[in-house]
Amino acid sequence: MKRVRKNLGYSRGDKVASSVQQHIAGILARDFSEGEIGKVSLAGSEAHGGLQFVRLFYHVKEGADRAKIERALEAASPKIRRELGAVMNQKFVPEIRFVYDATLESAARVEEILEKLK
Repeated sequence: MKRVRKNLGYSRGDKVASSVQQHIAGILARDFSEGEIGKVSLAGSEAHGGLQFVRLFYHVKEGADRAKIERALEAASPKIRRELGAVMNQKFVPEIRFVYDATLESAARVEEILEKLK
């Protein structure tokens, strides 16, 4: 009997990326709540390269120094990946790359422009 697989719109990459995001959010809250990384919130994730790496999109709290946060995330990435490997149930742990998400800033600028047009 042939097994029929339903496609609900989610690929394996989407599932892995979502799982990585959830695990890393927990790791950041548990181990990095102090300091610059504590000013980060994860906004989304994408798996790439045959699930070899996951991009994690993040926002920073208003007034935070984005350059310092980027350096802190870069320095902490190996430790975060080790922690991720300890909690994920996968043969290979994807590399993680943090990418700043400027969506909120863009939305605020659009709102500001619309207010000026009124």
